[in-house]
Amino acid sequence: VEDADHAIKVGPDGVLLSTDYLLSELNARASLLTRYLLTEDEATRSSLLMLIEDNHREQLITLMRRFHRIRISVRLLDLPLSTFLPMPSDDQAMNKLAEEMNLSVHWLRMRILALRDTNPQAGLRGARVFALFPSLLNVQVRAIIGAAKALLSNESLEVRPTIVVPTVATSQEVATIVRKIHSFAQLFLDGAP
Repeated sequence: VEDADHAIKVGPDGVLLSTDYLLSELNARASLLTRYLLTEDEATRSSLLMLIEDNHREQLITLMRRFHRIRISVRLLDLPLSTFLPMPSDDQAMNKLAEEMNLSVHWLRMRILALRDTNPQAGLRGARVFALFPSLLNVQVRAIIGAAKALLSNESLEVRPTIVVPTVATSQEVATIVRKIHSFAQLFLDGAP
C-alpha cells in the first residue's frame, strides 16, 4: 500500500499490479497457497480456494481504489511454485507443516519434490502452473473481475483492469491460457459460482 501511495505521487499513466506479491504476502500470513498445493482433499482445497479468492479480491479492491483513475494491469501469478513450498531438506519446517496438515513427513516430502523444478526460471511457473492447477487461474480471474465489479457497484468507481498473462514458452500456452481466462471470466460474469 505504501508503494501504491508513492506511485500515485509520481503520477504514472498506468500501473502493473503483480499478484505474485499479493499471494506471497497472503501466504506468509496464512500459508493458504502452500496448504492448497499440498493437500489432496477436495473439500479442503475448495475451502482454501475460497479463502484465497476472498483475500485476493480484498487486496485488489484496496489497490484498484487507489489507482482507479489510471490504467491498471494485473499480472497473474508468475513465481515458481517452489516459492510457496518449504525446502524438503528443512526438517524443522517439514515437521511443523506435516503436523499442521496432519500428514506424514515422508508423504509431504515426496509431494514437495514432485512439485519442485530443477530450473525454477523456466519450469513450473506462470502458464504451466495454471495448466497443472487451473482452479488457481479461475480464482485469480474471479478475484480481479470481482474487485472491479465491487468498486463499480459499491462505490461507482469504474475500473477496467487488463489481465497480463505470465511466463509462457509457446504460442500454444498463450492461446490456452487466454481461452481459459475468457471462459472463467464469462462464467463469473454470468453468475456461475
